[in-house]
Amino acid sequence: MKTKMKSIGGSLLITLSFVVFVGIISSVAMMIMKNPMDHISLISGAAQLLYLAPVLIIFKIKKITFTERCYIKTVPLKKYLFPVIAAFGFSSFSSIIQESVPIPQSLLGNATEDLGNSVAAYIVAIFIIAPIIEEIVFRGLIMTRLRKTFSAGWAIFFSALLFGFIHLMTGSVVTAIHAFLGGLIFALTYEKTGSLIPAVIAHFSANVGGLVPGVVRNCDVIVQYGIAAVFAVISALACIVLAKSKICV
Repeated sequence: MKTKMKSIGGSLLITLSFVVFVGIISSVAMMIMKNPMDHISLISGAAQLLYLAPVLIIFKIKKITFTERCYIKTVPLKKYLFPVIAAFGFSSFSSIIQESVPIPQSLLGNATEDLGNSVAAYIVAIFIIAPIIEEIVFRGLIMTRLRKTFSAGWAIFFSALLFGFIHLMTGSVVTAIHAFLGGLIFALTYEKTGSLIPAVIAHFSANVGGLVPGVVRNCDVIVQYGIAAVFAVISALACIVLAKSKICV
């Protein structure tokens, strides 16, 4: 029990350090930049990227090999298939539902993205930096720690829960729930493939799925619900196959 509590405590500490570090760096950047609310994605992405610096320094001091600690290794291409389908399908379903179903503003928050202000910054922050850094933190650092003392199921759940928690920083409960459910898929991918790389690709696929509502926006609401249902079924089936697959060593 003591070992498990220590594992949870360490995971909470990593999460807290991530939130505080990103929060401080973002706050400083927002005070310096002109019209900071127009560059939320850029600021958040830069702050997350900077968080990797002290992590690498600590690893260097402790003489820990970063790639081995976070299980960054290549796996067969076929191992990417179901994680990508599961993540993209879930995110597409969730994003369509969030846009087409009336949701109280109190649950949505006031977070905005700066796609219209800087497409390049948005792409880099959302589709490159976020998948890499967040997977390093919540799977490579946190889930690896949890997995030493907890079963796969609990390690997956706790890492996803912490991942969802940090998304409350957006001010959106809906976004936090979306992140938690997506985190379950990323964590399951990490567990089954034994590598951080497929989890990063799954995370990237989920972020791409967030663009799907823009494609179906002009369709009738019933049609949108139908498309969302198809994505939900596809994602669920892919998750089942992934969960039943053998762990890649």
